[in-house]
Amino acid sequence: MITIKKILILPVLTVISIMFFSIPTATAADPSLAGVDNFALFSDTYTDTNGGTHLNGDLGYNVAPAEFPIVSGVTITSSNPAYTTALTSVNNLYTFVNTPGQSGSCTTTIGVQTTLDNLVVGANPPGTIPPGIYCITGAVDILTSITLSGDGIYIFRMAGTLGTAQFSTVTLDGAQSDNVFWVPTGGTTIADDSRFAGIILTHAATTLLNTVVMDGRILSSGAVTTTGPSSTITPSLVTIAPPIVVDEVQSSDCVDCVPPTLGLTRDSVRRVDQGFSYNGKSSNAELFLTPIQLATTKVGDVNKAVFKIYEKGGPDEVRHFELIFGLAKGQILGDSKARIELDRSWDGINTIKVIDPENSLKDVKVETSKGACKAEAVITDDCLVVTIYHTFAAPLDFNIIATNVWDEHRNAWQNYFSLASGSSASLQLYRLMSQYSQ
Repeated sequence: MITIKKILILPVLTVISIMFFSIPTATAADPSLAGVDNFALFSDTYTDTNGGTHLNGDLGYNVAPAEFPIVSGVTITSSNPAYTTALTSVNNLYTFVNTPGQSGSCTTTIGVQTTLDNLVVGANPPGTIPPGIYCITGAVDILTSITLSGDGIYIFRMAGTLGTAQFSTVTLDGAQSDNVFWVPTGGTTIADDSRFAGIILTHAATTLLNTVVMDGRILSSGAVTTTGPSSTITPSLVTIAPPIVVDEVQSSDCVDCVPPTLGLTRDSVRRVDQGFSYNGKSSNAELFLTPIQLATTKVGDVNKAVFKIYEKGGPDEVRHFELIFGLAKGQILGDSKARIELDRSWDGINTIKVIDPENSLKDVKVETSKGACKAEAVITDDCLVVTIYHTFAAPLDFNIIATNVWDEHRNAWQNYFSLASGSSASLQLYRLMSQYSQ
C-alpha cells in the first residue's frame, strides 16, 4: 500500500523509508463505553430531516425517522433486546460522568455562561484545553476553534446548552475522541460546516445541522435530529468492537437489512475469500479493520486494486462503492486525501467520480464484473468484482485505506485496511514511502 512521509534524496531516486507505531488499545478505564462502543448514534426519537446522513457505526432508536441515514453498521430498534441493553449503558454512563464520587471532582469550575474559545487553563493559550473535568454553571459555546491538548479524560459537565457557530472546529491534539465527554443538561446544536469531536452524552435534544463532520458519537436517551445528507458521524477507529448480533430483519418495514460485505457478515460468517487485493497481494477482509501485507509502488506505475463484494440480493443490487486513500491513525473519512467513487444504476450504468484535491491520482479506470465469492464455490457469479486501475501522479501520505459500499436499500458497510507486518499478534501500522525517479 502506498504512503509518503519521509523522502531520502539519493543521486538517482527516492527510496523506501519505513516508520511504525502501534494502535493505542481501548481500555476499560473510566468512563467505560461497554455496551455502546459500536454506536455512532443512539437515541430515543431519531429524525434525519433530509435523509442520507452518514453514520459510520451502529444506529439505535426507539422512534424511527421518516427519512433514513446511511448506516455502515447495524440498525437496532427498540423491539430488539439489544436496544434496552444499550439504553441502560447510556444511562449508566451519563450517571457516571456526572457523579464526582465516580468519575472525579471538578478540576475547573466556572459559574457563568462560557465561550470555550476564550477559556484559559494554566499556562495554556486561550482555547487550548488540557485533560480535566470542567464544571460550568451555564451554557457553553464554541464560536471559532478550540484544541483539546493531551491524552487523558475530558469531561465537560454543563448546567445549560451546548452550541457551536458555523465553521467552528474542535481539534484533537493527542486527545482521543472516545475520551471526550460533552454532558449538557440542556439541548445541543452543532452548526453548519462545523468539525466537532467527542461524545455528546445527554438526556436533552441534540441537533446536527448541515455538513457537520463529527469525530465521535451521540449517545442520548432523548431526541436526536440530523438535517443534512452531507453530515458524517464517525466513532473512533481504535474502539471498534464486534457488533451486536441481531436478526437479519430488524423491523416490520425492513425488506433487506443486510449490508454488502467484502468478507464477513456481521455475525462473523465468511461470505467472501480474499475479498481485497492490491497489485496481486490479496487478503481476507475482516469485519472492520484488516491488517494487510506491505505493498510497494512507484509514482507513475499503474496499480490494480480488486474488490469482491457479496450482496444478499445479488451483485446487481450493489449501488455504490468507494475506495478511500489518505487516512492516518485516528482520522475520519472526511480527512481522506483522495477517493474513487463508483455509482451503479438499476439498469447497469456505471458512473465514476474521482475526488482528488491534491491531484495525486491519474488514469483512473474502474471495471465491474461478476465472479465467485469463494474459490471452491459451485456458484461462480455471486460476487460483484470491482477492479480499479489507478496511477499515483504525486506522493500521497497514508497508512490506512478504507472502502464504503451500500446496496439497493441503503444498507452500508465500511472496511478499513491498515498496512501491517505479517502475522504479528499486536497490530502495527506502517508508513510506507513510495519510490519515484527524479
